[in-house]
Amino acid sequence: VMLLALILGLAGIIGVMAYIPELMVPKDYLFIEQGPVTGEILIWLVMIPVILLCSLLILKISKKSAEEMEDVNDILLIWNLLKKWRPLVILAWLIAMYCCLTNFTAVTPDKIICYSPWRPAGIEYEYSDVEFIKTGFGNKHFSIAEYKKKGSFFYQIKVSGKTITFHAPGVNEDIKRYGEHTYLELEEFDRALVGLEIPKE
Repeated sequence: VMLLALILGLAGIIGVMAYIPELMVPKDYLFIEQGPVTGEILIWLVMIPVILLCSLLILKISKKSAEEMEDVNDILLIWNLLKKWRPLVILAWLIAMYCCLTNFTAVTPDKIICYSPWRPAGIEYEYSDVEFIKTGFGNKHFSIAEYKKKGSFFYQIKVSGKTITFHAPGVNEDIKRYGEHTYLELEEFDRALVGLEIPKE
């Protein structure tokens, strides 16, 4: 069950993430980055229903009772206990998915666009609106945010009082050079910002 759920879950996550640029960002975008913990939350949001559906499917195909199948018993038990709360659980799941899928930043050749659940159309900033740049490496042994973990590189900008972190950007696949050189998109972005004499730490 877990292996099947993992395969389907990963396919679901890749599929969902692949459609974000197509649906929401300008076609000439350079790269996008989700919120610091959005990716981790999204993995669980996709995996939980996939595991549940796989458990139900295997139970139906095997024609055995939940008691006879230990690996799905606990999952189905939790689902059954939520009987009258299922509509609220599903609604909460949909809201959480919406929040994750609309929480990211896109960078184009001349703009930085911040998307959020409250502003799904995005707020646009010029490169010249960036107030400060900070780069470095995480130093924590454990953190929910991947960029804070020891040895993880991060690139941060401050715009309109808000700190935006780039750690593992998703690049525009139509820009071939980005596929050949790691972090080239951030290097080019950094050169453009430094060229505007924006302070950098």
